[in-house]
Amino acid sequence: MNSVEIEEAISLQAEQPFDADDFPFDFLQAFGNKDTTPKRLRSGTSNKSDLGGVLQSNNIHILTCKAGSVSTALATLKSSRATTQAKAKFMRKMQERAYEMRGEQYLLIKSPPASGKSRALMFIALDKLHNQGLKQAIVVVPEKSIGSSLTMSH
Repeated sequence: MNSVEIEEAISLQAEQPFDADDFPFDFLQAFGNKDTTPKRLRSGTSNKSDLGGVLQSNNIHILTCKAGSVSTALATLKSSRATTQAKAKFMRKMQERAYEMRGEQYLLIKSPPASGKSRALMFIALDKLHNQGLKQAIVVVPEKSIGSSLTMSH
């Protein structure tokens, strides 16, 4: 899936009432996982989370948390033995720092090439659109190839 398709799927998910139990599975489907992946994770046959979350090996460890406790949840996920064994991926330090600043009106990220700046900005923009009441977010990237993957379809 490209970022436009992901944004559309996440937007549909954001319009639904939040259900902490279903969110991890809906999130994985929004990112293009086959229907069988969330089913296997939900049944527990492939979910190896040691925190009560959802752990998809070689991909992601998801743990829902209350507002204001994202940093604590991230630290808990990172220190999880299951996370390490499953080689789950997380935000890079720069992306975490940028996401913590998501409430700012302007945000400039200076970081080396291929460090995840565009992805961090895309998720910050989605947060602004869906959680902060903004109607429009502008993400400026220096490469046409990156910019074209962030273009809205309508």
